Amino acid sequence: MSIGEYCARLKRLVDTLYDCGAVVSGPAHIINTLRGLNNKFSQAIVVLSTMTPPSTFLYTKSYLLQEEHRIKYSLQMEAQTALLSAATTSTMTRPIAPSPPPPQAHNTIANDCRKKCKASDGRNRQNNSIGQSAPVGGHPAPHANAPPPPWATAYNPWQGVVQAWPMNA
Repeated sequence: MSIGEYCARLKRLVDTLYDCGAVVSGPAHIINTLRGLNNKFSQAIVVLSTMTPPSTFLYTKSYLLQEEHRIKYSLQMEAQTALLSAATTSTMTRPIAPSPPPPQAHNTIANDCRKKCKASDGRNRQNNSIGQSAPVGGHPAPHANAPPPPWATAYNPWQGVVQAWPMNA
C-alpha cells in the first residue's frame, strides 16, 4: 500500500485505541509507524528515528511521502537511463559497412580502372624522366568518394580508462 494509505490506517488504529481508553503517545506512534515500513525506506527510518527532539506524526508522514515520491522518480529515471544506454550500445556495436556494388557494376569499375592504369602508365614513365615520382604500383590515386575501409568504424573497444588495481574507498 502507499504511504498515504498506510499512515491513514495507523491513524485510525491510534484513534480507535484512544476511544477505548488506551492512549498511544507520540513517540510510540512514530516508532510503530517506522517499524511497519518496507526496506526501501531504510534511509528514512534511520533519519526519522535519530531526530532530536523526536518528530511529530505529521512531520513523519510528510517525510515518508517525500521519500516515496523520490523513490518512484529515481526508479523511473533508472528505467529511462537503461533504455537510453541499451539504444546507444546497440548502435555502437554494429559496424557500419558499405553495401557491396552489384556484380555488373563491379566488372565495369574494374575495367575502367584497368584502362586508366594502362593510360596513366605511359604518362608516369614520361613524368619519371622529368624527375617527378609515380604513384606506388602505377595505380591512380583513390577516388574522393571511396567508401572507408571496414576497420575505420566509430566504435573503438580500447578507448577509455582501464583500472589495473583496486582503489581504496
